[in-house]
Amino acid sequence: FLGFKWNPQDRGDRALTKYHWYPGLPFDDMLRRASRTLQGAERSLPFEALEGLLGLVSERIPNDRVNFFDVVEEESGRRSFDVNVYDAKLRIGDVRSLLLRVARGFSLPEALVEPLTERIGHETLGHLSGGIDRRGRGFVTLYHGGGRLEPQKPWAGDTAPGIA
Repeated sequence: FLGFKWNPQDRGDRALTKYHWYPGLPFDDMLRRASRTLQGAERSLPFEALEGLLGLVSERIPNDRVNFFDVVEEESGRRSFDVNVYDAKLRIGDVRSLLLRVARGFSLPEALVEPLTERIGHETLGHLSGGIDRRGRGFVTLYHGGGRLEPQKPWAGDTAPGIA
């Protein structure tokens, strides 16, 4: 997949992002691929977050229900992974200790993170991304609150739904 990203305020701030999807990848291969994506920095915080999450996910669902992506922006040097775990039906509360470890790794005070974790603890964990950003810094992002869409009937009108 390709992602075209741009800043409407700055024409020069744009990126072409390549998403490489690996359906059915075994859990160990997800970790190996992430290690390669991070260029061998396997003990980095993004890798540790992925390793911890896959440990929880593998207890709930088989690997073929997890979508793993390598994400690369060749021009900027950004490289990361994204792992979609909706089918594991984990809640943020289920990954609380992992979330707090990541927060500590980024020097975020637990007193700041704990109330947020409490507030969104019931929400579904959707996916985790991590890697090296455009400035060469490590990052981890946990996405929550979404879910799979139910199949819809094909739309056959001549205007967008809801527009007269």
